[in-house]
Amino acid sequence: AWFEYFEYYFYGYTYEVKTYGMLKGKIGVCGDYSVAFATMMQAIGLNCYLVRGETNLASGGYTGHTWCEMEIDGTIYVFDPQVDDDIANGGSIKYHRFGKTYDQVSGKYIKEE
Repeated sequence: AWFEYFEYYFYGYTYEVKTYGMLKGKIGVCGDYSVAFATMMQAIGLNCYLVRGETNLASGGYTGHTWCEMEIDGTIYVFDPQVDDDIANGGSIKYHRFGKTYDQVSGKYIKEE
């Protein structure tokens, strides 16, 4: 299944539990946001999967991160619900890194090989 590769990262929790906890508690880290989003997308039949790697920091450099990708009509799109929620920080969400191609968010992500 699409999520087996990430079993080590989510400490053995089932994805349904992670999704429920994220939505019920309204708080989480990148993996929680991404699992919740991917689970909902899979539930409606979309091929959304998790990606592990690094994202850039506002202060410079990179840090470990998990986000989602979906291939739509042959193009891969980034969906990063945690980063956009963090950027909004209580304000309105602008979708800086949500539904964008990697070209549109150039330099923001490094995928693990």
